[in-house]
Amino acid sequence: MNNYIILVRGHWSDEMPDDATMQNIIQVWNAWYDKIRATGNLVDPGNPLGSESKIIRKDSVTDELIKSNGDWVGGYVIIKATDMDAAVKIAQGCPILETDYLELRQIFEMSGS
Repeated sequence: MNNYIILVRGHWSDEMPDDATMQNIIQVWNAWYDKIRATGNLVDPGNPLGSESKIIRKDSVTDELIKSNGDWVGGYVIIKATDMDAAVKIAQGCPILETDYLELRQIFEMSGS
């Protein structure tokens, strides 16, 4: 089994939804997590990411949020699957696909870790 990171991408604001909407969002995501957990494929449910960002280079630190076509990474989930196709099938159940999209990448293990 390989680990894969699902990067949740889209357009978001820093404004939080109202309590009722947030509770609904949490319930939908928890249902998806429970489904993946039940199959033994959930490694880390991840967390949402804030919009404050620092880009750190050898000689500089800048306040910058890297965006692609106005989209940015808003969160992540780590799953395990036999191969990329199996990981895609798991990711296709993600509730964010109703409004935004995902980037799926294999995590390669470093020797000694």
